[in-house]
Amino acid sequence: EISDNVLNLMPLPCVVKDPGNDFRYVRCNQAFASLHHLKPAEMVGKCDKEFYEDKSLEVIHRTDADALAKRELIHFEDTCLWGDCNRRVFLYCKLPMTLKDGRTLLFCVAQDVTEIKQKINTEHFRNEITAFLLGHSEPEELLDFVAKRLLETLGIEHLHTRS
Repeated sequence: EISDNVLNLMPLPCVVKDPGNDFRYVRCNQAFASLHHLKPAEMVGKCDKEFYEDKSLEVIHRTDADALAKRELIHFEDTCLWGDCNRRVFLYCKLPMTLKDGRTLLFCVAQDVTEIKQKINTEHFRNEITAFLLGHSEPEELLDFVAKRLLETLGIEHLHTRS
């Protein structure tokens, strides 16, 4: 089983759901609980319908079912109504895990990407990319330019890559 220590080492909000018990939360980390202004222990036994609007619930339930049916990691994006009518964009990953006792749990991770999407969806950013496209036809030049502009726009000085 996933220990609370491992979950709490993860900076992104994580929750483990039990599909055999109405997808109720079995565990979560502090980052996930904090989104809902609760402690991890207070989240156990709760489920998505207690926190999300109907439109998001449709996406959550469909993707829970997809992950379980495919038995593999899935990724998706959803825009949720958050707090005081504040729309937030999240990227989600879901992974079914089978335990030694044969039960399957669903491990879910979320990342709020609202600010990133706002920065790269500005008219100024799109105009820069379009202007570059008009003067350059080499795909590698375009990729280099877009990568450089993304890093600058997001305030990232250096990108660490795996070899």
